[in-house]
Amino acid sequence: MSPQFLPVPADDTGWITVALVAPWSTFGSGVQYRRKNGIVTVALDAQHSSSYSAQTTVFTLPVGFRPARRVLFPHFFGGVALGQVSAAGVVLVGESATAAMVYAFGSVSFPV
Repeated sequence: MSPQFLPVPADDTGWITVALVAPWSTFGSGVQYRRKNGIVTVALDAQHSSSYSAQTTVFTLPVGFRPARRVLFPHFFGGVALGQVSAAGVVLVGESATAAMVYAFGSVSFPV
């Protein structure tokens, strides 16, 4: 008798484009997220049009796409910086920036 396997349900939302928090705006491929088989991936490609002195909010993930606890991730930000996704779904990037235009590139994945 051969073993029987149950199919694993495919949970794939496809890429969802984000409405960014001003003054963040889309650059290149923009900012997107998806949930596939219980793993959320956030892809960042954005620009910020003014200077600031602390981490800044890019957008907030909806319920069902948020990590159980804060997730940290490296990203490029005129150098390497530390970003985070909070348990409330807030995606923060950067450290501080004084340039007229700042770019953030990176990605992070985590289970939900």
